[in-house]
Amino acid sequence: MERFICDGLDKYIAGNNQPWHMPGHKRSCYINSSYNTVENLVKQVEAMDVTEVPGMDDLHNPKEMIKKSMDELKKVYGTYASYYLVNGSTCGIFTAIASCVEKYDKKDIILAYNCHKSVYNAVYLLKLNPVVLCPKGKYISVDDMEALFEENPDINPVACVLTSPSYEGVCIDVKAIKQILEKQNIKLIVDEAHGAHFNYMNEMPVSAVKLGADIVIQSLHKTLASLTQTAILHNQCEELDDVIKKYLSVFMTSSPSYIFLSSMELAIADCVDRDYSSYIKDLKEFRTKAAGLSHIEFLDKKHVQEDGGYDYDISRIVFSFRDKNEEKLPGDYVEKELSKYGIVCEMSGIDYVVLISTYMDSKEAFDKLYAALECINKDIKGKTKQEILKNRYVENKKMINELDKIEKLKNKKACADIYVYPPGIPIVKKEETVGERQLEILKQYIYAGKELRGL
Repeated sequence: MERFICDGLDKYIAGNNQPWHMPGHKRSCYINSSYNTVENLVKQVEAMDVTEVPGMDDLHNPKEMIKKSMDELKKVYGTYASYYLVNGSTCGIFTAIASCVEKYDKKDIILAYNCHKSVYNAVYLLKLNPVVLCPKGKYISVDDMEALFEENPDINPVACVLTSPSYEGVCIDVKAIKQILEKQNIKLIVDEAHGAHFNYMNEMPVSAVKLGADIVIQSLHKTLASLTQTAILHNQCEELDDVIKKYLSVFMTSSPSYIFLSSMELAIADCVDRDYSSYIKDLKEFRTKAAGLSHIEFLDKKHVQEDGGYDYDISRIVFSFRDKNEEKLPGDYVEKELSKYGIVCEMSGIDYVVLISTYMDSKEAFDKLYAALECINKDIKGKTKQEILKNRYVENKKMINELDKIEKLKNKKACADIYVYPPGIPIVKKEETVGERQLEILKQYIYAGKELRGL
């Protein structure tokens, strides 16, 4: 058998690719090592790939090393209990929702409009009735939560799922919303997948774990130095703990990886002992310097709060480039321009790009990123959005076919969630009727060169 995956990885790692995306370790240990090939690296890792044999432990029934590690984990976070997840945040989302609704006949659940597809998959699987919380302005506020109950007096939700921070780093006022929900005995689940670093840096927003959320799920691999597919579920409710354990054994693999477990433990231990001052200094200096470029516009705390948002994660580097007419350039164009300098983005939106910085990024990495932005800023001086888009739609047969598919959806119910990945947030939800507004958004994504999943 040909080694397509191994060869592909070897080729990619050998290339000039600067990771401004997850996982948070930024491959620094591997880039700086002499592993030679992926095959050699895998063979080295095999030495620690054990299972639940005598002398080891069992994640689903921890009594020794895993129990001791999780006991330390809850001390670090100040929780009633914290659980390692080896199936990523997805199994944590499923477990949290199933645990909150198990003892109730009530089927209503409040979901923030920007919840990840895993949340909707859990809702479909458990046959719940989603009540979607949409913002009146640009971002979800406390007023939006109060308005939801006023406008839907007949709902009887048992839980609420919020995404904070968002993919772009925008945070919700979790503490205030928790106070509203608590009065009605509604459990608050926070998908804090992109905020695993909040617990460790004073310059970042406060974690939902400390703000009173009942269950918080964090993806360690997104912003900490942990392997992909690693996450933690934090529980603050004693009465939910037994049922959480039950559902973790349902939704998580029965063969948990010790490689993932050790990666998580090392990442947390490193975070507890680490000095973040140099990283924060480099990050702030980069943001200040790059914001001075004439054609670039960054998302920051000031802009977020002016638009009604609560807080912002400065480690999330979100920006747009504007042409000489002050029109935002397509996100995929900016992403491709950055790739010419070896900068690999986390994602591009319709008219912006998202980069993920972590404490593993060096000053040299920030300097290289700035140099790339400076070059692009000069290159686009005389360009316009219309020139960049010229002939894009006419010549792209795939795009024309996608637009035809979209037009046929008008006023029909979607058979599945329709979304772009990343970030994996449904644009049109399963069984939702596709109206003019959704149609226009879907078209914008196609024009931006994005692949729509679920069509």
